[in-house]
Amino acid sequence: MSLKNVYLPKSFIEKGNDFKSVDLDTALELAGYGKFHYKIIAISAICLLTNGFQNGLPSYVFPSAEKSLKITSVQIGFLNVAFQLGGISSAFLWGSLADSYGRRKILIITLISDFLVTTIWSCISDYRVLIFCRFSNGFLIGAPGTIVFNYLAEFHAAKIRSKSVCYLGAAFTLSWPLLPTIAYFILPLDLQFESWRVFVFLLAIPELLTGLWLIRMPETPRYLVNTGQTEEALIVLKAMHWDNRRSDFAINCLRSESEVNACGKLSVIFKNMLKQMRRLFRSQTASLTVLISCIMFCNMFSYIGLGLWLPELFLRFQYFEANFPNDTFTVKDLASMVIDEDKVFDFKLFESTLMIGTCCVMGNLMSGYMNGKVSQRLVPVLTMALGAIASGSIYFLRSSWENLLVACLFQGAMATGNVAIGSVAVELIPSSVAAVGLCFVILFGRIGAMVSNLIFGLFMDTRCELPIFLVSGALLLGTFLCLFIPGRNKKVTWLGSNKLHIDIAVISEDNV
Repeated sequence: MSLKNVYLPKSFIEKGNDFKSVDLDTALELAGYGKFHYKIIAISAICLLTNGFQNGLPSYVFPSAEKSLKITSVQIGFLNVAFQLGGISSAFLWGSLADSYGRRKILIITLISDFLVTTIWSCISDYRVLIFCRFSNGFLIGAPGTIVFNYLAEFHAAKIRSKSVCYLGAAFTLSWPLLPTIAYFILPLDLQFESWRVFVFLLAIPELLTGLWLIRMPETPRYLVNTGQTEEALIVLKAMHWDNRRSDFAINCLRSESEVNACGKLSVIFKNMLKQMRRLFRSQTASLTVLISCIMFCNMFSYIGLGLWLPELFLRFQYFEANFPNDTFTVKDLASMVIDEDKVFDFKLFESTLMIGTCCVMGNLMSGYMNGKVSQRLVPVLTMALGAIASGSIYFLRSSWENLLVACLFQGAMATGNVAIGSVAVELIPSSVAAVGLCFVILFGRIGAMVSNLIFGLFMDTRCELPIFLVSGALLLGTFLCLFIPGRNKKVTWLGSNKLHIDIAVISEDNV
């Protein structure tokens, strides 16, 4: 399928003589900002929203399906671990394939495939098949969850690239208020099919729609230039300029900026993956990649781990207050509690989770607004520190409204910090290894989320204060590591065994 036939209006395809040659960043600025970018933002936002749905739906599905599926808290923990393990197993694969075959093609394949897998497990009841399907969800959704940031950023000029990534993060956190809203209207219904199955299927539909929409959209000009397809990149830029300004593009030649990436057979892809990993871990970028990865581990250990179990905590708080109104209790009492009623998603839980999700979205929007106005390390440091204080204070809570207040602070801080850390990775990791680099960072985050979910599943019914304190400790460590994030015009290098040194230098394509 020709690029021209897919997305370029025939009315302005012209093969004029080259009279002006610029680099890609300059061309992106000249292409303007407008209608074309709004479409890219919309697609990327829905893509990331579906990722948020897949990450968050266990909080609402499994408590409702616990009775029909005959599963325990430990088994729910294993289901969450299977999802994270799937994401870990495919982390480098999607990054390498995206750098070899393009961001758009991988997004289309994974989104449509994940829709099919989710549709399958919404219809089955066998726990072993469910484990496999959740693993497959994690395996497939890992691509949209990381590559979409590259897809969006590579259509934007350098001066607004990082800001656009921060604002995109709001799409992920938008799933937090949307999930309880949809759950409130769907889960209590008395249907011919179990309502949680309908809920799961409805959440999968945006994946199919986004995958089909991407078929009509272009590949990123950054990828095309990096793979030596400068003519195709110029066609994309002309389409962008036409959509944004409805006038002819003044540039007829692009300068190639980096060596051509190899693509083709599977063996070549794996060789290319190893080559990219070696480039990623050269002295210029190794310490930066390790630093950001460790920070992301601490963030997602806390954000996804505790976040997925917050609705369960809300249910236990509410059950205790309803049945023992005159008694005082602690988090320790919640661990041994046995709820002898069906766990119904009632209005009170809807209110609580909706408020938490709203705080997450507001935090992400604030992060996007502050991007470029403050130091890159300020937002991660503040959010990690606030999250540590909020999570540690859960042990001392005595009522559901206190739990709600702390949960809003915790989730809002974690959601904001998660996107801020991702924008640091996009900003500082060179574009020639950007997809693999971001996948490596998210890989560490998913390992943290997997470990955290396993711990919560094992101790939720015995000593639930233990994972809560572990979350707080991880965030304190993350706060300390955030102090070493370099500025936009700096790089970090490891000197000696335990010393971290910050040099003033720009990490450019030539250094990788």
